[in-house]
Amino acid sequence: MRAVKRSHIGLKRKNNEDNCGIYEDLNLLAVADGMGGHMAGEVASKMALDLVEQFLRSGKDRFFATPQKMLKEAILQANREIYNQAQANENLYGMGTTITLAYVTDNSAIIAHIGDSRAYIISGPDILLLTSDHSLVNELLKNGGITSEEAKSHPQRNVLTRAMGASVKLEVDFYETKVKKGDYLLLCTDGLSNLLAPHEIAEVVINSTDLEAAADELVKQALDRGGNDNISLVLGMIT
Repeated sequence: MRAVKRSHIGLKRKNNEDNCGIYEDLNLLAVADGMGGHMAGEVASKMALDLVEQFLRSGKDRFFATPQKMLKEAILQANREIYNQAQANENLYGMGTTITLAYVTDNSAIIAHIGDSRAYIISGPDILLLTSDHSLVNELLKNGGITSEEAKSHPQRNVLTRAMGASVKLEVDFYETKVKKGDYLLLCTDGLSNLLAPHEIAEVVINSTDLEAAADELVKQALDRGGNDNISLVLGMIT
């Protein structure tokens, strides 16, 4: 797998509360979108990725043998640490973060997911959303309370129903997908997915000369449409 990452503050925010990572020796891609005032969001998203990485590196053999089990343990342990720090430090109170991880082998990808940072697979001309947003708007959509058009401008579209750091207890969603040579995996924060439709994302990736150009173009298009949030992505290609 080859992969590139981008993280841009956008045009409206004072801080970049996103973090993203490529951990080649772990076959792992990651994005996190933090929340909370006084720079607490960027603390939370960085803590999440750093703690998960440390946990997986400390048990690398176990991780490769049982990746889903280890991803879950890593996230739950990181969640407890973020929650405890938020409770202990008034400047960090209320901090939290999304997290979306992809463990990638030659023929499959395991996705761990909390929040509304998304994972997509692009195979040939097709793009498929692998994750389901843990957001109030997505709950309303699934229950038929609002339409997809209403969801785009809903006043509470940024309200999450699940995040790291919000509670000691946390449920992690997992998804698994087959992958093959030439497929792309995209992990991104909502600063990208709120502004570009899936088919537009696929079009950019498929028509770009390489991963670097695709990543740059995705960020550029999000900025061209207002850049109202931090924009972060990790784009990987199965080789």
